[in-house]
Amino acid sequence: MANHDQQSRVSASNDDKGLRITPDQALVFTTPVSDSYSSKDKRKQMSSPLSPYLMENKRPDFGLTDSHVPICDNKQSSGTPSMVESMFSPELMQDFAQMLAPTIATMVATSIEQSLSQSIQPLIHSAVNAAIRDNTQLDTVISEQVNAKVAPLVDIIQTQSSELQNLKTELGDLRTALEEQQQYSRRTALKFHNVPVPRGDISAFDTHQAVIDIARIIDVNISRNDLSRTHILGGVRNGKTTVIARFVRYSDRYNVFKNKKLCKNQADNIFITESLTKHRSSLVGRLNKLRKDKHIYSMWTMDGRIFYKVSEFSQKVLIKSESCVTALESQYRPNPNVVSATQ
Repeated sequence: MANHDQQSRVSASNDDKGLRITPDQALVFTTPVSDSYSSKDKRKQMSSPLSPYLMENKRPDFGLTDSHVPICDNKQSSGTPSMVESMFSPELMQDFAQMLAPTIATMVATSIEQSLSQSIQPLIHSAVNAAIRDNTQLDTVISEQVNAKVAPLVDIIQTQSSELQNLKTELGDLRTALEEQQQYSRRTALKFHNVPVPRGDISAFDTHQAVIDIARIIDVNISRNDLSRTHILGGVRNGKTTVIARFVRYSDRYNVFKNKKLCKNQADNIFITESLTKHRSSLVGRLNKLRKDKHIYSMWTMDGRIFYKVSEFSQKVLIKSESCVTALESQYRPNPNVVSATQ
C-alpha cells in the first residue's frame, strides 16, 4: 500500500514536471533482481539491453532523481517468472526466429540477386562485347591473311585460264586448218555409190572402167589416163559397192560432179558425192536428216563446202562450223516440256 502511494506521488510529481513513466518502464524497474541468480540466468540477462543494470543492481538513468524512480523490492512477491526472463526465454526467441526466417531469407536472397545482377551484368556485357570485338578482329586478321595467300593464286589462275583459253582457240584454229587441208587434198576425188559389181571374184572387178562407164552415162568423156587412182570403199552389199576415184585434173572431176543429176533416172540408182572428211560427212548427215524431216528445203556440197536452203526461193546458207548446224537443229527440236495434243 505504501508502495502504491509512493508510485502515485512520483507520477503526480512527474506530471507536474512534464515527465511520465510508461507502464513498460514501470514493469522493468519494479522487477526484483535477486542475488541468487544462476550463471544461466545471468547469461540470459546479458542478452538484454538492460543487463548491465540488472547485473549490477543499478537503475537506468532517465534524467530522474531518486525521488522520481519507483522503489523496487528485491523479492518477487507472487513467485511468477520475471517479465525480462519471459521476454528472452529460448522458446519465445526460437518462435520469433522461425517467424522472421522466411522474411529475412527472402530479403537476403533479393539483396544478393540484385547485387549479383548489378555486379555480373556489366561483366557479361563487357565479356560479350570483348568477344565480338575479338571475333571481328580475328575475322579481319584471317581475311587479310587469306587474301594475302589467295591473291597470288587468283592471279595465277586467271593467267592460266587466259592461257588455257588461248590454247583452246589455237587448238580450234589448228583443227580447222588441218580439216581444211585434209578436205583440200580430197578436192580431185569423187565417190560413186551403188556401183554394180559382177558376180564372182571381186578382185577382177575393174574400177577404172566402172568410173569411165558412169561418166559416159552423164555425158562426160574421160579415159584411163584421166584417172589417178580408183578402188572399192567398204564391201559389197546386194551386188553393189562404192568406188572412190581420184582424177588427174580438177576440170574432169568438176565436169563429172556438175552432171551428177543425170544419174537420177538410172535403173541402178547410182549417185555421186564429193569425198569429204569425217567431220564434214557428219555435218552433211545431220543436214540430210533435217531435209528428210522437211525442216529445210535442200542441202548440197561444192568443193568441200556445205550449203543449205530453208525454202525453194530462199537464199543459200554456207555452213561455216558445227555450231551452225547445232543452232539449226535446236530450232526444230521438239520441246520435251510440251506434251502433244495427240498423246
